[in-house]
Amino acid sequence: MSASISSSQEEELLGSPTARELEQDISESQAVHQNLLDYSEQADSLILSKDMDQQSEWSADQLSILSENLSYYTTCVNIVKRIHTEGPAESKKLPKFPSLPKRKLLSLYGEQAKKRKMMTPEELHQYLITKEIDVTKTARKEVFIFSASDITTPDIAVAKLQEGYRQIQRQEATSMCFNLQYGYLLDVTFELYAKEKESGLQGQKWDDWLKQNIGISSSYSRKLREISRLLRPYMLRFSTVGLPFIEVYSMRKELKKTRDGFGYD
Repeated sequence: MSASISSSQEEELLGSPTARELEQDISESQAVHQNLLDYSEQADSLILSKDMDQQSEWSADQLSILSENLSYYTTCVNIVKRIHTEGPAESKKLPKFPSLPKRKLLSLYGEQAKKRKMMTPEELHQYLITKEIDVTKTARKEVFIFSASDITTPDIAVAKLQEGYRQIQRQEATSMCFNLQYGYLLDVTFELYAKEKESGLQGQKWDDWLKQNIGISSSYSRKLREISRLLRPYMLRFSTVGLPFIEVYSMRKELKKTRDGFGYD
């Protein structure tokens, strides 16, 4: 992407979150509420730690957690109240819901969020090497054509699974190449869109333009563009990595920290 469009300009062009993105935010929020409900229905499942149980007052850190959650839930309640009060005529556009609290109420009761362990640059590099695939060979569909009666022993099953996984990795490596190139194509297209928008030739929002002409959301487009920009210098080498796009996207922070040490020329 050229330097002609700053991050703030791009954000302005992209507009407010789409309905799909808001729906995802709400789904995540509902999952948090469901966890609270599940645990609260099991009276003995989570209790304050012994040290906390002996406290006469909440500590400053605990009060901070409570304040974050109080602010979040109060805002959510106010949004729903406003929708209820204003009625359908004034509620055509779904308001923006707040981001989830960084620290959950359950953390006060010993329930800590389980996060994937971040890999060091060396660990990530070695992990990616183990996922490199010989892309000179194409995935063979016939590997997946079999009858259950053919799988008569564990050894046969293991051999079949191993060969099948190799084919899946080859397909994923090919898909990775397509995703990186497609993200680049989206970047180039966005540049053209931005120029037309600036000159008054384009009146549609980027999200609407994508949906009408391509059939994808700006959220999906943003993910493709971000990974493409991140890995474009290593395009040829990374196109041999047999990993699902979603896994690569989940490692983007680690990739940003270690991309200069890959040796992927």
